[in-house]
Amino acid sequence: MKSKRERIIETGSTLFRQNGIQNTSMEQIAEAVPVSKMTIYNYFQSKEGLLDQVVDRLLSNWDDRFRRMVGEADDAIGALKNMARFWDAEPYSELFMKDLLEYYPVLAQRMFSYSKEHLIPEAEKLIFRGQQSGQLRKDVSPHVLMVFMLGLKELFARPEMLASFEDIHSVSEQITSIIYYGIINPEWRERTAGKQ
Repeated sequence: MKSKRERIIETGSTLFRQNGIQNTSMEQIAEAVPVSKMTIYNYFQSKEGLLDQVVDRLLSNWDDRFRRMVGEADDAIGALKNMARFWDAEPYSELFMKDLLEYYPVLAQRMFSYSKEHLIPEAEKLIFRGQQSGQLRKDVSPHVLMVFMLGLKELFARPEMLASFEDIHSVSEQITSIIYYGIINPEWRERTAGKQ
């Protein structure tokens, strides 16, 4: 049986995800567990203290899921595709992320920093392995690919950049598409083949 503390974290996580952080009160969490509101304050001192634990749990789950999904791939391309699925499968809602960015920027920055320091370096290793195996382009130097990845890192490490987007998942899908296929329309490429 889960401890009271665990049940509070899980319930808070679920309600924050479903309703957004700002629309979820400590009373709602207490009622859903069920425990007294004072019990939640005894464990976490504040809503931000509970949210801090929710973010910790999220980061731990990210790490486990990421390593599992990458480990299940047969090769670098499969691992990169699994990584794209990993981000698309993120269970936290747009409302949760927008509230986090606007009202709890320190926690949002911690999430972005974790990704930058732990998950992105794994992606970089996959790109290098993909180049070595011949699956990824070798006509682009590893250094250029690293600069490209660092540019993406910097973009996603700046919460104010993401806060301007309506649909963060759509942005993620579009960036993944650019990584795989570039920005040139395939039809135009076919029409102009041999003319360049």
